[in-house]
Amino acid sequence: MKKMKCILKGLSIGLHLLFAWISASSQSNSTFSKAKIDSVKQLLKTDKEDTAKVSHLLLLSNYLSVQHTDTAILLSKEACRISELLHNPIRVGQSYFQMALNHKYKSDYTNSLSASFKALTVFEQLDKKSTSSESTESKDWILKVLSNIGLVYTLKGEYQHSLEYEIKALHIADQNRNEVANINLSNQVGINYKELGNYMKAQDYFFNALKRAEARNETKLAMLSMTYIAGVFVLHKDYSNALTYYSRALKIAEQDWKEQVLVIKLNITNVYAKQGENEKALSTCFKVLNEEKSLNKYYKSVLCNLISDIYENQHKSDLALEYDQKALDIAEEIGDKKGVATSLNSLGKLMLLKKNYQDAEPLLKRALAICDSIHLLKLKMETEQALSELYKQTRSEHNELEYLRKSISSNDSLFNVDKEKEMTRKEMTYEFEKKEALAKAANERKELIANQQMQTQKLIRNSFILGFILLVMLILVLINRYKLKRKMELEQMRSRLSRDLHDDIGSTLSSINILSRTAQRNAQQSGDEKTKETLEKINERSQRLLSSMSDIIWNVNPANDNMDEVISRMREYATTILEANQIEYEIHFPIEKLDSKISMQAKNNLYLIFKEAVNNLVKYAACEKASIELIFSDQLIQLKVEDDGVGFDINTLHHQGGLRNMKYRAEEINGLFEIVSEKGKGTKIKLTSIKI
Repeated sequence: MKKMKCILKGLSIGLHLLFAWISASSQSNSTFSKAKIDSVKQLLKTDKEDTAKVSHLLLLSNYLSVQHTDTAILLSKEACRISELLHNPIRVGQSYFQMALNHKYKSDYTNSLSASFKALTVFEQLDKKSTSSESTESKDWILKVLSNIGLVYTLKGEYQHSLEYEIKALHIADQNRNEVANINLSNQVGINYKELGNYMKAQDYFFNALKRAEARNETKLAMLSMTYIAGVFVLHKDYSNALTYYSRALKIAEQDWKEQVLVIKLNITNVYAKQGENEKALSTCFKVLNEEKSLNKYYKSVLCNLISDIYENQHKSDLALEYDQKALDIAEEIGDKKGVATSLNSLGKLMLLKKNYQDAEPLLKRALAICDSIHLLKLKMETEQALSELYKQTRSEHNELEYLRKSISSNDSLFNVDKEKEMTRKEMTYEFEKKEALAKAANERKELIANQQMQTQKLIRNSFILGFILLVMLILVLINRYKLKRKMELEQMRSRLSRDLHDDIGSTLSSINILSRTAQRNAQQSGDEKTKETLEKINERSQRLLSSMSDIIWNVNPANDNMDEVISRMREYATTILEANQIEYEIHFPIEKLDSKISMQAKNNLYLIFKEAVNNLVKYAACEKASIELIFSDQLIQLKVEDDGVGFDINTLHHQGGLRNMKYRAEEINGLFEIVSEKGKGTKIKLTSIKI
């Protein structure tokens, strides 16, 4: 007998779609009376384009989302348009979220995901800018959107993607201590692990959700968890335990959630069909298919698959083919990848049964490709078994053995004795923990007294810790103030030194320079060549010393510790010396003002490297043109000095003192010094240094 492959998947995820916490966070559409809808419509007629109108549009869209989905989509789009005009991001996010829900109810998963990601972007931006109280609201919306994204991916059969977003949402639910969201998300994560064939992990999440739901007396959520747990037992053909949990879920639904009785009964019908009660199961399926007008396409696909299974069990292959094809058409229309793979698998097997090998092979291979792409291990194993049988019947021994080996490998990864024992252990553990919880309640009063004593001890301990932290902070503040004071004293000393050098040594050197010029003129008049030559040397060296002293004074002065001052002095020096030597030049320095500090060491080395490079250009290059470029970015300082002069071979130079000094200066500021020159082709000097 063929396995009933699809109804469990369809009904369990169907429950998931209808009653995930996203839906629970708003009013149930089934409770909206015509009077409520008419009331909101009347308000919209008089509303101005403000936040009140947006609220009413979203409320009406929510009312109509299931029964009149197209209208609900238009209302949410209008709410989004007005919210954007009002520059109200929270309403924009809410509008996109409602739009995503509407598209989901229509089984338009592509547009539902698009709207969900837009909503997620809005709420994440709000969360970054929000205060602590506003952040909680933003995170609640992020939680809802992430859960909806995960749910849509589940409905599309993309379970790995779904897990990615649902686990993020579960993490936020834990942080916010949102127990209801935690229960729903645990169920959602469990469903995805089940669809990926990891039944142990799925049961972990389902039992965790059931335990939390029963602890909070959340009977509806407990009903969902029971349904999912029963579904996994069905996969293991443990029909006794499956019926136990379905029956428990049905009792809750009959008391408090009447609209879900039919869904759970269909799950129970599936179990009976697996046990051979086909007519009863078939009758129920047609009743739902024909009488439930609001049944969405997803459910129709599920029911068509179930009807096909039952017909096949009754050996009515033509009718089975008809309903499998209907299920395939609907699954392809709504983008349900697992539904497509399931229907292709079923059609392929039916074609194999009819010995129509030419049609069976491509159908089964299409199903296998989808199973591989979205990790459907159980369906993959069944498809591999069917392909092995096909090749056996067509006498293709090599292919038969290949797919038989693959199916055995897939089966081993799904079902083994240890897993079955582990599942039974988890159920027993759950029952034990439930009884244990009752026993713990008796000890809570005793623990309350002990907790009060612990709170007193914690208060004393926390006071001590707080005092210690404050002491450490005070010490850090004092150290920081001391460092700041030392820095200010150092800058004052540099300023004083700069003034003293300028006023004392600088004036003395200037007077020596002036006196040497006067003596030189007198020597020219008297014709004393030896005295004249001596005075020229005194004049030249005092001038050079005066220039060097000027550089030292400029460097020591803390007022010059910024890039604007460095650039200004470099420009002044270059223009003076290049124009004096009639060399054409281009200077490319940053145009914008650079209010950036630079250390004294970096400033001095950068300027002296530049000065040495320009001096060498004037003295030795015999050039007509020169180019100077300074690039100042967030991370680097880059200096380039180029000429079109005679160039030189660096390996043949006998005196390289200036070049070595430039290289050492570059290394002192963590820089890289490069020189490129060739005889007759000019020289290029480049300094690259990180900002200091």
